[in-house]
Amino acid sequence: MATRQVTMPQLMTELSYLLGEVSVPTSGVDGRKTFLQRALEDAWKLYPWPFSLTDTTLTFASGVATLPDDFLPEGHYYLIQNGKELGETDFKDKNLSVGTSFYISFSEGAYKANLVSGGVVDTTTSASLSFRYQYTVPDLSTSDTKKAYYTNPRTLALGALRDNVKAYNPEADNSQETQAFVAAAQEDYSAFNRIRSRNRRAVSLSERNGYSIGEY
Repeated sequence: MATRQVTMPQLMTELSYLLGEVSVPTSGVDGRKTFLQRALEDAWKLYPWPFSLTDTTLTFASGVATLPDDFLPEGHYYLIQNGKELGETDFKDKNLSVGTSFYISFSEGAYKANLVSGGVVDTTTSASLSFRYQYTVPDLSTSDTKKAYYTNPRTLALGALRDNVKAYNPEADNSQETQAFVAAAQEDYSAFNRIRSRNRRAVSLSERNGYSIGEY
């Protein structure tokens, strides 16, 4: 399953199809757009999609570094050590004390990474460390031409059905729709990684054998 970019009109079409509509409504659709945007955000944060991650260098002063403005606090993020992604609890840098970890805080209008050693912020450390993080999900509801990366528009339409059920009846049970959405997102992620793995193997074989993909 290849990475693709989706737009709000595409997602609206998918949702209308799932609802059994013969045409896509053009008025009174703000609620649907909100539901679809929420589904995109939830699917985005469920897994560390490679297309949702970006790298930067954090400069720590007295153990604290300010994170980029597009940092997604509910998403996946890692400090990078020797090319490996390390989460909050397992970060150990060879240049820092053994057992050093980090946590994210919010202060003075910005998210910050705090190095911790011995259970307290390590105010003695200044360092530049690589940081990989999920950036803020693009808001497709603001423009019909705005795009966001995701592999399968139908999954996001399934996610929107969760809220659509509640919109008609706040007391309704939407657990079935929620389970369908989560299962679809899980399959999307698995399929995405299977294709990436096959592509990596194909490139490796072509490099080893001295030919390009597609050559005979």
